[in-house]
Parts: sequence; C-alpha cells; structure tokens
Amino acid sequence: MRGLKRDNVNYLLVGMFVLAMLGALLVGLYFITGRSGPTDPYYVTYPHVTGIKFGTPVYFEGYRVGQVEEVEPVAGATPGLHYQVELSVSRGWPIPRDSVARMTATGLLSALSINIIQGTSTHLLSPGEELRGEAGGDLFTVLHTVATDLNDLAQTSLRPLLHNIDVQLGRLAEEFDTHGPRLLSRSGELLERLHDSAGQLDALLSDGNRREVEAIIENARVASENARELSADGVLLVAELNRLATDVARTRSRVDGLLAELQGVVNDNRGNIEAALKDLRRTLDITARNVDQVTYYLKGTTRNMHEFSRQIRQNPGMLLGGKPPAEAGEVAE
Repeated sequence: MRGLKRDNVNYLLVGMFVLAMLGALLVGLYFITGRSGPTDPYYVTYPHVTGIKFGTPVYFEGYRVGQVEEVEPVAGATPGLHYQVELSVSRGWPIPRDSVARMTATGLLSALSINIIQGTSTHLLSPGEELRGEAGGDLFTVLHTVATDLNDLAQTSLRPLLHNIDVQLGRLAEEFDTHGPRLLSRSGELLERLHDSAGQLDALLSDGNRREVEAIIENARVASENARELSADGVLLVAELNRLATDVARTRSRVDGLLAELQGVVNDNRGNIEAALKDLRRTLDITARNVDQVTYYLKGTTRNMHEFSRQIRQNPGMLLGGKPPAEAGEVAE
C-alpha cells in the first residue's frame, strides 16, 4: 500500500515537470517569434523578398521591435510584380515618416532581417501606413552577380582581346623574321654614323670653339643686362605715362568744373539771354517787313549814283561847277 502511494507521487511529480517544461517551451516559442505584447501593423514594398518570410525579425536602429507577419505579391506602378511585406511593430513605437526599412544581414552567413533606419522628420507614421523600402542583399548574392559579370567579361572581351594579341604577336614575329637582318645591319650603320658624329662634336667643342662659345654666352649676358636696363627705362616710362594720365585726369576735372561754371552762368543769365533773343527777333521782324522799301531806295540810290558817275566821266568839270561840252554841230556860246 505504501509502495503504491510512492508510485502515485512519482507520477504526479513527473507530470508536473512535463507540464512545467511544456509551459517553458511555449513561453520560449512565444519570445522566439518576437511577440512580446500588443503590436501595430506597418507595410513596406520590395522588388524582391529573397530570404524574407514569416517571423523574420524587424529591428529599429539595431533594436528588435517586431517581426514579419505576411508577404504578399502586388502589382506596382512599374512593370512586374512587387511584394508587400506586413510588419508587426511594438505598439506605440515612434517611427518618423521619412524612415527607411532596409533589408540587411547581421553576419556573413546569417539570415536576412529588416532594419528600420530612423529618419529626421518630426511627423510620425500612423499604424497601417507604408514605410519606404530599400532592398538589400546577402554576400553570396553579390558574389554570384560579380562572378556572372566576370564570366561575361571573359567571354565577350578578354578572350577576343587575348586572341587579337596572339595574332598580332605572330605577325610581329613574321615581320621580324623577314626584316630583322636588314634592321640589324642598318642599326650597325647608324651606330657608325653616331660614332662619326661624336668625333665631329668633339672637334666642334675644341678649345678655340669653346672660347667662341664662351664669348657668345658673354655677349648674351651683356644683352640680358641691356635688356634689364631697357626694362627699367620702360618702368620709368610707364611711371611717366601714369603721371601724365593723372595730369590729364586732373585737367579733365578742371574742364568739367569750368563747364559746370559756364552752365551756372548760362542758368544765371538765362533771362537776359532770352530778352536779347527777343529783341533780336523783333529787329529781324522789322527788317523783314521793311526790306522791300529799303531795297527800293537802295535801287534808286544805285541808279542815281550810276547816272552821276556817268556824267562825271563825260564832264569832269562838273565837279568844279562847269557846263557840259557842246555837242557836235552846235556853236559854242
């Protein structure tokens, strides 16, 4: 009887232990799935979702705030399918409106996750709104892409380039076999000519020629000094021209002052000038009205003077009070 009670106690303890482990397992699964309380849904769209699935962790600046709930293909504005990912984030978590949900991998061989990079906007997203997504990729995808590009480069560029280089090297070897001996012989002739030219150069640089070259260099030095002196004279000339330009500017300012004074005089005597112009205009009007009469008198006076001069020519004695000479055929008194 006592042994039976001991077995029942053992069974009870084992059952309680199993229930406790089962509860601990459920709690562990609950925390593993990222559900630690009420959440808010948010949405983000990616062109591809390789490695993203239900339960993928969601981080906010590296701190885990939720997980992926669902991935659903949708038709986007651009051709082809896009994928809308539903995120469950801890309720009340502040997410600025310009934040970015980026697909990242925390390690070399680790699975992808979604990291929300905090924005700078003061306005927050409301639950149910959409985050701006930025697709990423793991290292193996990038390496595969690079390997594919290198393979295409080797097939389309490197192989034809190497073939072309091989062909050109073959042609160069043939040309060398054909023209090599002649080139070598001409090279020998060129070396002999260079040797002869070196001898001529030595003769050119003899002591006498060296003295002449030194004299030429000395003349060049003297010419350089003369040029320097001429440059100094040019500087003085430029200074003199600058002084002359200053005098011209000063004279111009004086002329401007004189013109200003003349303008002032004109302005001060504007009334007198206008009165003189009016008198001159009146005089011209009177003269214009009487010009015909004056012309008539001038014409008569001119005619009388002509007659007087004619009579004086005929009888100069008239100036002394004499009479004109008798006409031909008349008897003098």
